[in-house]
Formats: sequence, C-alpha cells, structure tokens
Amino acid sequence: SRRCIHKNERIDRSLKIQAYFLYYMSSIQKENNKPKKSSQHIAIIYSLRGLSIILISFYHFGYNGIIQFDNELLSNIFRFGRKGIHIFFLISGIVIPLSLISYEYKIHQFWNYLLKRIIRIEPPYLVVLTLSVLYLYGQYLLGFTNDLNVLPSTKEIALHIGYLVPFSNEAEWIVPVFWTLSIEFQYYLFLAILFPLALSNTKILNWVFNLTVIMLPLTYSGTDLFLHWSAFFGLGIFYILYSFKKYSLIESCILLVLSAYVICTEQSVLDFFIGIIILLIVHFYPNLKLRLGMFLGKISYSYYLLHTIIGVTILENIYHLLSSDVIRIIAIILTITFIVFVSTFFWKYIERPSELQSKKVKMKQ
Repeated sequence: SRRCIHKNERIDRSLKIQAYFLYYMSSIQKENNKPKKSSQHIAIIYSLRGLSIILISFYHFGYNGIIQFDNELLSNIFRFGRKGIHIFFLISGIVIPLSLISYEYKIHQFWNYLLKRIIRIEPPYLVVLTLSVLYLYGQYLLGFTNDLNVLPSTKEIALHIGYLVPFSNEAEWIVPVFWTLSIEFQYYLFLAILFPLALSNTKILNWVFNLTVIMLPLTYSGTDLFLHWSAFFGLGIFYILYSFKKYSLIESCILLVLSAYVICTEQSVLDFFIGIIILLIVHFYPNLKLRLGMFLGKISYSYYLLHTIIGVTILENIYHLLSSDVIRIIAIILTITFIVFVSTFFWKYIERPSELQSKKVKMKQ
C-alpha cells in the first residue's frame, strides 16, 4: 500500500508540473499574440515628424514663398521640401491604425474616438486660426494693406471650423497649410467608419476595405480631398495590419503591388519610393531615438500650425537685406530656429493641455 501511495504522489507531482508548464507556455503565447501598449509609440516616428516639418519649411520659405534663389540647383533642393507632406501623411497612415488596433476598435466606439481626435487637434488649430484672422484684420486696420480681398468673410471663418473649405467654391484657406489638416480629418472619419472591416475575421470584408482604400484615388483627380491620397495612406495602413498579423505576407504583397500601381499612376513614381523608404526606416529602426528629432517631433504639430504666419512675416520684412544665396539660407535657418522657439511655448501651454485632455476620453469596449 505504501508503494501505491508513493506512486500516486509521484503521479500527482508529475501532473502538477505538466499543468504549470502548460499554463506557463499558454501565458507566453497569449502575451506574444497580444498587441503591446508600448508598440503605440514608435520612437523613430518623432524624428520623421521632425524631418517632415523642416522639409516643408524649406519648401514654403525657399521655393514657394518670399525668397527666390539665384542658383537653380539650390532652388530645386528647396523645392523637394514639398515631399515633407508625404512623410506627414504616411506617418498618419501608420499611427492612426496602430492606435485603433490597440483600442480593439469597434464601430460603436466611433463618437468616443472622434471626440478624442477633436480634443487633441482642434484647440491648437482654433487658436492659430484666431491669431491668423486677427493678424489679417490688424494689417488692414493699421494701414499695411488696402486690399479688402485678403480679409476672410464670416462664412470662410465658419467653414474653417469644420475643415469644410474644400467643399465650397466661395472660400479659401486663411492659412494655406490648413488644407493638409482637412485631409487628415477626412482620413480620421474614413478610418473611424471603415476600419472595423479591416479588423474583421471575414476576408470578404477585409478586401472591401482594402480595395476601397486603393481605388479611391481613381475617382478624384484633385489634391484637396482624402480621396486623392487614400492609396498613399494605405501604404502605412497595410504595413500595420501586416505587422499585427491581421494580413498574411501574400495578401500584403498583393496590396503593395496594387497600391504601387495607383500611386505611380495618380501621383508619381517618386512619391511611391518615398513611401517605401519611410516604411523601411520604420521597420528596421523603430526604436531609434535622435535627441533633436525627438524634440522636433514632439512640437511638430505646433510648429506646423505656426510656421507660415511667423516665417512669412519675418522673411517679408527682411527680404530686401538678403543680397546673396548664402545670406538667404542663413535667414531661413534663423527663421526656422525662431519658429521652433515659439512653437515650444505654444506646445507647452496650448497643445500639451489638449493632448492630456484627449487621453482622459476612454474608449469603451
């Protein structure tokens, strides 16, 4: 009987060890399959945002703005800064789906998600919009301009609040760069409504979403609506879905080929290659932290909102002093430095509080 007791004890211990082992292995598997909260923050994204705002500044100040360079090569280099917009859009193509996946987003969370985005982006935007309107009316009242056409109407100001300027033939953007914010907001709405299809376990619904993203640019030739840029955003969207194993490698390759065709047809081959380069950087160097890049990325939204109204004002007033290309480059660099300084305070006292408030909005499951 003692042998039976000892044998039963050994069997019990063996079963317990097996049970603990199976529990341990299953917990590891669950942890590996679970999207980690920390993955919402890809360090290199900050530096890419910082790069985008500097490139955009070069374009606005050194090619499409007040300053014109004598050297054609130099002019073309600053002209390339326009591609900063593409980096800006592709980052959104990565970050927004990443956040929706982390929330395990469902369509019933639409209003909570939209509220989070509005609280996050709207207050800084409205402050800059107000400052811009006051600036234009101040110039007129102080006699710096007699042109009534530069003064925005009440209707134009109202259309800015909902990013509705592109949908009216009688309105123009008070600050030209605001057109990209309209694209972004349209993108938020698009994903908030249709992204659950991509997260569905039904392949037909997945491909309804995929083909919608890819084919929208074929329906609209203008650049002022999300429709034109949809496939380019799609590069980031499909990359994140592949990274989280929502899509297989074969599916992702098919989507990449289809997206490439539409982007090269409706935009340019260069735009497609810029998108691929950014994705490769994000894929191979996700945790790369560059001190200056991290800083510029942190204040990038504030900088983007402020850079034209401040930069153009400065450069307009000193342009007559810029007698050579070297001096013009120095002037642009100093102007960018000053905007960074102002944007830091704007981020701290205007943007950061909005960001903190947006985090308080809970995404109900």
